[in-house]
Amino acid sequence: MKLLVFDRDESGGRELSLGLARAGRELTVVPDEGAALAAFVRGPVPLALLVARDTPDAALRLARQVRGVPHGKASLLALVAAGLTERQLNEGYEAGFDVHLQLGMSMGALSASLRGLERLASAHGAPVAAALAPVAAPAPVAAALSLSPFEQVTRATAWRTAPALFQAAAAKFLTLDVGLGASPPTPGSLATAQRIVLSSAAHELELAITLGATQKSGAGLAVHLFGPGSEGLAADVLGELSNIFMGTLKTSLSAESFAFTGGLPAAVAAEETVRPSITFKQQETFALALGDASLAVHLGLRSRANQLLAPGELREGMVVARDVLNARGLMLINKGTRLSANMIDKLRANLAPKAQLEVTAS
Repeated sequence: MKLLVFDRDESGGRELSLGLARAGRELTVVPDEGAALAAFVRGPVPLALLVARDTPDAALRLARQVRGVPHGKASLLALVAAGLTERQLNEGYEAGFDVHLQLGMSMGALSASLRGLERLASAHGAPVAAALAPVAAPAPVAAALSLSPFEQVTRATAWRTAPALFQAAAAKFLTLDVGLGASPPTPGSLATAQRIVLSSAAHELELAITLGATQKSGAGLAVHLFGPGSEGLAADVLGELSNIFMGTLKTSLSAESFAFTGGLPAAVAAEETVRPSITFKQQETFALALGDASLAVHLGLRSRANQLLAPGELREGMVVARDVLNARGLMLINKGTRLSANMIDKLRANLAPKAQLEVTAS
């Protein structure tokens, strides 16, 4: 049975992997949380060791993410750590770990423990945490029903694990090692960008994926994908990748009963990747390292329904859906006006803090 080992200490991870390899174990060692999560996104991982050499925070965070991925629900997770307090052990089991192994045990003892875990993984094909720790009570159905469609999407596994989903999809399409978590390029350094939009008519939601690349990264990816002489096809590469990311996210959302319709990629200003002109209520910007290239990714979600907001909640780019009048009936802002920072300051100065303004998402 192939073993996945997550260990942020690369030297310690190498030592552990060498010992396990000498014991006849087939394993993969990953020091990066994103790469580890991507392994669970790509397919089943029967058994994984998550090593914590100082604090268990990163291992616990990864365990929670793994349990939110379809393939991760049936994995057997072992927390390998030393000197844990009772509270940390309880947090580990609540995060999704099935068993705790002592860091620093002899290789013989570890191998014996792994044989037992492998039998459990083979026999049950599912976590055994229920036998080791209390199972939290499920959230009341009423609480889930009270969430708006927007809130439900932001809590969906597909949304929360989108960076890892995109990482795995890019690695498969480009046949490159893809890393996750590097700082996105600065707006001025980006040369080209593409945006693709998914829409949910039933819930009046819009989800946008924007990809941006520097001239060097775009040209390098184009040559990698299309061959020498294709340096000018960076936009085509970003268009292909945005299509793939859209399909990946759409499929994952559909598996959680969120139906979105996909659009077509379109060129946008490069700065839209990190400073979008559209106002998104929920958004995330991250980077993918693809070999020698880097890709900036912006993921944004917004409601297409009109909203009633107080002056303090207004943001640049919002569009007024109705004329805004002051207490004496004088016009402050006309319907259809896109709000600027100065306009928002004017409204806040002339309206009561609890006044309600209707704005559109456009």
